Amino acid sequence: MGFTDTSLVWRLAFFLTIIGFLLTLAGITSTYMASTELIPNMWMHLGMWDICDDTRSFSCQSVEEFLIGVEESSDWVHGARAMAIIGLILLGLIPLMSLYLTYTASSDQLAAIIIGSTNLLSGIFGTIGGVIFIVYGLDLLERTVEMYTQPSWSFIIYMIGQFSAFASAVLNFLDACSEHVD
Repeated sequence: MGFTDTSLVWRLAFFLTIIGFLLTLAGITSTYMASTELIPNMWMHLGMWDICDDTRSFSCQSVEEFLIGVEESSDWVHGARAMAIIGLILLGLIPLMSLYLTYTASSDQLAAIIIGSTNLLSGIFGTIGGVIFIVYGLDLLERTVEMYTQPSWSFIIYMIGQFSAFASAVLNFLDACSEHVD
């Protein structure tokens, strides 16, 4: 079996996994997971690593430093990051596993089940990490600036990446259940 011998569903799942990885990576590295408009067109935005304030010549500081300044615990940040990174690592390994298993697996079904299970775990870890971060992050911003906060574009991109991982898992499981005609 080779990559050209795989089904269209397998190839679509492979493509969705790569898209999911790239979107998740973009969401994790951005500083716009949550934001609030302090004054018109001047924003304070929170990412998994930094919190930035556009009103003071775009100054940023690490989330840990900010939490120390407002006397908050940073446990939730570390937990959310860990879950998101575990999901990202699993999502990044899936294309490599897919290519390896297409050439070495004794059956298409076994390879699809392994890849689908890894995609599902990646989506679960990533979604839990993202949700923990956004819930606590929104609460943190609302309490510190006492203004309405909202999830931002980066969180939406991140969650689309997680949805892509779940969709890829479903496609892998469907591929495992279907009969291939040689």
